[in-house]
Amino acid sequence: MTCDVILHDKNTQEKLLFKIFDLFFLPTVLPVQSSGTEGAISALFVPSVHTYGTEGAPEFHKPKNLSIFVSDMRPDLKFYLDGEVIPRYAQFDKAHREDHARAVISRALEMAAQYPEIDIEMLYTAAACHDLGLAVDRKTHHLESGRIISEDVRLREWFSAEQIEVIAQAAEDHRASAKTPPRSLYGCLVAEADRMIVPETIIRRTVQFGLFHYPELDKEGHWQRTLEHLHEKYAEGGYLHLLIPGSPNEAPLERLREIIRDKAQLRYIFDTVYAEENS
Repeated sequence: MTCDVILHDKNTQEKLLFKIFDLFFLPTVLPVQSSGTEGAISALFVPSVHTYGTEGAPEFHKPKNLSIFVSDMRPDLKFYLDGEVIPRYAQFDKAHREDHARAVISRALEMAAQYPEIDIEMLYTAAACHDLGLAVDRKTHHLESGRIISEDVRLREWFSAEQIEVIAQAAEDHRASAKTPPRSLYGCLVAEADRMIVPETIIRRTVQFGLFHYPELDKEGHWQRTLEHLHEKYAEGGYLHLLIPGSPNEAPLERLREIIRDKAQLRYIFDTVYAEENS
């Protein structure tokens, strides 16, 4: 079985709309560059391991017209992931609820349009399951997510043992603080999608995480924790590194770094978010 991602030129896009899946439309529109010619990408069911350099890297573009639609995902797999897996995120902190899982799926699929070898079902599954380990332990949640995927007998209905291993590895490799790069393109796509760098959202998620996990802190304590986290992870020299050449996260990361450098602006955003989260 193959899963085809069809890219249409501007005129064809205006005439043809393909459903993204039978049961669910992703909340985020997936952009496509209008290339002027019609082409097709067949996502192979056999995963590949690549070396990701900058030479010949794809460029990512903001949407010019309509959207990219993915078809041929098996409805029963989609129903299982959307109906039984993603709802597990409801128990996590606000920064890791169901909307986060769906956003990671959307972003991963968006970037996958540049890579013809990607199996959309495998990528969707990896993105849907990447944070399930939060139910077990925060610090090792990426490893727990991989274990949960590997032990999920339902996934064996749709994937081979080799495919499940790649999916599990993608979840294990998604953490920004990882010391080694992801072992496959699936891991790179999920990790890059998980970064989702929207400056104000990053700051809000940092505050939300602190309020959930450190309720004993007062406002100034949360401010100091926010400062430390943003500098440690996102500032120049921080541990976060982008994994996909030409990533759509590049420009937002620079904007976030500008905010981090402007302490007064950062404090204003923090005060606003803190008040809203405590209202």
